[in-house]
Amino acid sequence: MYIKQKYQTLIPRIIAQFIDGVIFLLIANISDFFIPKTSSPAFLVSSVFQMLLAALYFVTGYVKFGCTLGKKIMGLRVLNLQENGYISFSMAFMRISVWLFLEAAP
Repeated sequence: MYIKQKYQTLIPRIIAQFIDGVIFLLIANISDFFIPKTSSPAFLVSSVFQMLLAALYFVTGYVKFGCTLGKKIMGLRVLNLQENGYISFSMAFMRISVWLFLEAAP
């Protein structure tokens, strides 16, 4: 019974992702203020900067705190396989690497 309840977190995870999206949207809009997208090089710089901010937000959250702000609000944690600590930097980076790849694809 414990295992079944433990992994029934689909709805809280979706809500947490939405919260993180709103937070990151605010951050991205602030970066757009400092790096206006008026030309192709500026657009590229702004896009790379926002991807780095996203990587920093998620990786730092997972490694240092075990969650992002959205997950913390929803009471979720990202733990290692043994469930005795937070994930490592490399695991956190792998966790978001697919998203970063899809974000960078044209």
